[in-house]
Amino acid sequence: DARSHVAHFHAMLRTVRAAQVAAAARLPPGVRLEVLANASDGLGASYGAHLDLLTTRDAFEDIFRQRSHYLAWLASFQVSAMVVSGQGKVGTERRAAPVDYQISQRADFFDRLTSMDTMAQRGIVNQRDEPLCGPDTPLARLHVICFDPMLCHVARYVTVGTMQIAVAMIEAGDVDPSLLLDAPIEALALWSRDPALRATA
Repeated sequence: DARSHVAHFHAMLRTVRAAQVAAAARLPPGVRLEVLANASDGLGASYGAHLDLLTTRDAFEDIFRQRSHYLAWLASFQVSAMVVSGQGKVGTERRAAPVDYQISQRADFFDRLTSMDTMAQRGIVNQRDEPLCGPDTPLARLHVICFDPMLCHVARYVTVGTMQIAVAMIEAGDVDPSLLLDAPIEALALWSRDPALRATA
């Protein structure tokens, strides 16, 4: 559940912090060890911030092979969630139009609705089909790569919790096609570059 996810993520950060302190104690004077929890290096590379959700095989098939509006709805949800899940970023990358600040570190790195890739040609909805639950399972793994790392516990809790609700809605077949964004890629860029939250799509 979302609460357990936040607790485990916080425990991971504390473990990494303890390792940082222990390693720093062995460094020569004047040398500092930095540990980053970001999703972009400012030089054109983006990484990490993946989230996996267990879902039914039927729901996975509906999203990627049976019901195109489920895919569009999920992409629309994930783009909209960026308002909560964005960690913030100074500037832009990948030849995007320059701005001083944007909401999401990851927004500059998505150029298509869906894809298998996580390193280049990233899709808002990742269609990698690796259940990691063993062979012949009725379950599937939804691999979500479009969110930022989110160090704010409340933002992480809301993002993970609402994503779980969105997946449960897909499993229940309760998807409202009137909530689809016409152009999710454009909306992602537009909304990320609008910290005042005035832009519409």
